[in-house]
Amino acid sequence: MAQSVEGLLQKANGFYTDTGSYEIAMTYTMYRGLTGNRATESYKGTVQKQDRYSKTTMVGSDVINYGKEVLLVDHRDKLISYQKNSGRHHSYSPVHLDGFLLNFRKTQLIDKGNYWICEMSNTQKVTQIPYGKVHFYVDKDTFTITRQVLFFNNKVPFKGKDGEREMDFGRLQVDLEHRLDVKIVKVPLGDFIVEDQNGKIALQKAYKSYTYIAQ
Repeated sequence: MAQSVEGLLQKANGFYTDTGSYEIAMTYTMYRGLTGNRATESYKGTVQKQDRYSKTTMVGSDVINYGKEVLLVDHRDKLISYQKNSGRHHSYSPVHLDGFLLNFRKTQLIDKGNYWICEMSNTQKVTQIPYGKVHFYVDKDTFTITRQVLFFNNKVPFKGKDGEREMDFGRLQVDLEHRLDVKIVKVPLGDFIVEDQNGKIALQKAYKSYTYIAQ
């Protein structure tokens, strides 16, 4: 049976939602130009998942999903927000399938031996999405996403040789390394906040210097 971009991304999405536990180390690299290897900045991130719990850490912030509850901790600006009883289960996936298929309707599938490249182009004339094209690298055996490349559809600022601001096209590459069947230590919600009988939220002592933002 012939593969399709939509079919492969559905299988990839199924891996991230159905697999009981995993840890992903992510490396984000910004490149100047739509081709070439002129990297301008790079940073790290991690995702941990155990059943209905997941924690995403990136650039000084944590997003922790407790099934139907979501906690955001911004360690740089010392902010904590909490979304309670959203009515739906939150699960991590690098493939936001509905959004991509809605806006990136022009697709191409490239066979690279042990992996596929799913190329998706933005076909909407007016959109708030900053990317004109997206590439997903899908492992043929596990259906994990090993790389994402996001191509900006407009010029973005870069720092020139003399430190001046220069506008140019660019792309963001995200490399993902997976560890499967790992034991994740869950961080209890009670480590951050406490709720009284009237439903009022207060921060725990360790986060008294943070500001709580009600959702």
